[in-house]
Amino acid sequence: MTTTAAKTVKLYFETSSCSRCCGSGAFGPAIVNGGRCFQCNGNKVLLTRRGKAARTAYDALRAERLTRPAVELKEGDKVFSPALSRATVFGGQHKTIWRTVASVRIDGQVHVEFTQEDRSWSFPLTDGAVVHTPGYTATAEEIMVEVARRFTGAWLDGEEPPAPPARRRAPKTPAPAPRPARTFPNKFAGQCQHCTGRVAAGAGECSKGGDGRWVVRHRTGEC
Repeated sequence: MTTTAAKTVKLYFETSSCSRCCGSGAFGPAIVNGGRCFQCNGNKVLLTRRGKAARTAYDALRAERLTRPAVELKEGDKVFSPALSRATVFGGQHKTIWRTVASVRIDGQVHVEFTQEDRSWSFPLTDGAVVHTPGYTATAEEIMVEVARRFTGAWLDGEEPPAPPARRRAPKTPAPAPRPARTFPNKFAGQCQHCTGRVAAGAGECSKGGDGRWVVRHRTGEC
């Protein structure tokens, strides 16, 4: 009988191409930050607003359900932690992986020694550590499923990514109604615009025409 391993749940967050480096991951000369883009740190993409909201909720749920206060760590715990190496002069930092606690010493900080050679790390007293408890895998998968169902900026492996949000268009505002032309009593005599008759000075009214020139006409009903 052939057995197949259980499928691991994977969670993805919505991203978009970095606008600074146009998705190349590189920006500027190589001597500055290794030529990596400062905005995306060479990752080529950034979380969208929907993806960022989902990631924030995901991190908060993990901190709530999977994290134990660092002061409660004890020998034999398996924690997801970085480590420092005492083998180098400056104590280079190693990547964050699962490590087994060998000993714990609390002295202003929580000093943890791991079972791996030349590995140690210190947690602030107020910080927590992600501990691999017996129910860790099930809880972690529950969190991923919950986030994928609650937020449009996240989805699970095997699902279709959500459609991009529709662009909102500003409502069209109606064009303002043309202002009526202002009229004034005519100071000078002229030819009526309507009946081409003679308009004596002060006997009619005048206003500016469409070409910017002053035009004269009789008062309403006098043509």
